[in-house]
Amino acid sequence: MEEKYLEIKLLKGIGQIEFGMNPSQVISIMDEEQVYENWMGGNLNSSLLFQGMILDFDQHNSNGPIKDSKFCGIKINSRKDIYLFGRKLIEWNEFEFVEVLHANKIQFEQPPNKSIVSKELEFEIYFDKEDDSVWLEFWSFE
Repeated sequence: MEEKYLEIKLLKGIGQIEFGMNPSQVISIMDEEQVYENWMGGNLNSSLLFQGMILDFDQHNSNGPIKDSKFCGIKINSRKDIYLFGRKLIEWNEFEFVEVLHANKIQFEQPPNKSIVSKELEFEIYFDKEDDSVWLEFWSFE
């Protein structure tokens, strides 16, 4: 059986979901139920919530993203079917990730909070004490 996965496309989206899509388009692509998880926190009216993933939209009301809003950002927390640079997101460690960024001449910063930030590719990735990736956030300002 073929494993289903979502490949992160920095500056573009994830899997078949592209920045700029409206909530109906995103929901039709996601083949899973929406679910809230404790790590997600509150004040999520601008988002669609899935297991290990928050999809953000640029406009919302008290019920959620509005019909004409556009997908503009994503937060991923330890989800096992997400890939970045051809490798499972949860398998990256900080050292290897930095090596790939250097090899691809991607500009980035390393703040003291165990994260790596690239303004060029509009992402921030966090690592835990064991240097395993646990959180990725990326966005589009177009």
